[in-house]
Amino acid sequence: MKALFLTFFQLSNDGISKKILSQRDGLIRSGFDTDLSFEKKDGGRTYFSIGDKTIYSWKNKSLCRIMARPALYNRIIKHLKSGTTDFIYIRYTHFATPSAVRFFKKINRLKIKTALEIPTYPYDGEYGSNSGKSRLMIQLERWCRKRMARFTDKIVTFSDDEIIWNRPTIRISNAVDFNEIQIKKTTSHPGTISLIAVASIEKWHGFDRIIEGLREYYQASQPVEVILNIVGGSDQNTTLRELKRLIETYHLEKYVVFHGFKTGNELDALFDQSDVAIGSLGRHRNGIFSMKPLKNREYAARGIPFIDSVTDADFENQPYLLKIPADESPVNIQTVVRFFENGIFNPAEIRQSVTGFLSWEVQMKIVKDEMFPESLQ
Repeated sequence: MKALFLTFFQLSNDGISKKILSQRDGLIRSGFDTDLSFEKKDGGRTYFSIGDKTIYSWKNKSLCRIMARPALYNRIIKHLKSGTTDFIYIRYTHFATPSAVRFFKKINRLKIKTALEIPTYPYDGEYGSNSGKSRLMIQLERWCRKRMARFTDKIVTFSDDEIIWNRPTIRISNAVDFNEIQIKKTTSHPGTISLIAVASIEKWHGFDRIIEGLREYYQASQPVEVILNIVGGSDQNTTLRELKRLIETYHLEKYVVFHGFKTGNELDALFDQSDVAIGSLGRHRNGIFSMKPLKNREYAARGIPFIDSVTDADFENQPYLLKIPADESPVNIQTVVRFFENGIFNPAEIRQSVTGFLSWEVQMKIVKDEMFPESLQ
């Protein structure tokens, strides 16, 4: 069967790009001959390709991009008509507009099965405060998304929702490509516990809760030094700047290290020196209390215990998860110290606990079986 993994995304070396490529590989290993669509900027223009074929381009200006989208949709439809695509897996990035509704309607008329993946749901709480123009676009997206969803067969979600936007869901877990993630080496630094938090750094990651916990922890002399390593973000990141101001106010510069964006061997080295990883500690701020974060799976694949506040069905009974309350309370660092000192955490055993089911091949096979139940016969 022929599949198109439809994204409107510029691939790079970040986590989202790696996830998309791993999902594409998962579709292939589950039995689909899969093309991936993506954007690439070059020489003042953006080029949109399906597989190795560029089908459209436009100038790198906001107005040009907005005006180009309906024409791009038409080019995609033309491409679909010229081939024999059986299935389209679409990564949704809040692009619902009237032209997107028409685009989905045209795909539906081609009798091609479609699944729309919503990476995070619900997501309205992520918008926060916006300009008047942004609020208008948000309202437009909310108005169009259910209309657009009428023309898709099923919605893929990492939540527990059985129905989203009046459409049935396929509930899967985030997953990883184990070939791309190195298991951490075991290191020893007596008297010190090293925490690592890797993210793009937004308010819903809740890293301020760790900092507030460190402030309380270091109000008295402590026999165990706890260091927080924050990986990701840039100086333009508002949340990161707020974290740095908080650290300066509490005089915690000695205990919190900002590493910026890291990948490859540099990131592997940081994990090798770390003892406990930090998941999302502020998803309650968006009204999310149950989800299956990709980061938790990456931590488990590396073989490092981690802290989280959401309910994640894949890890609820695992001894290497420290579950903390989903609220605004500071993280109790004494509890973190006891968790690490009292636990027996073998990286190979942690990794092995998720190897059998948290791969993209397994998860995309679930999608295939739901979309094409006849293939099970």
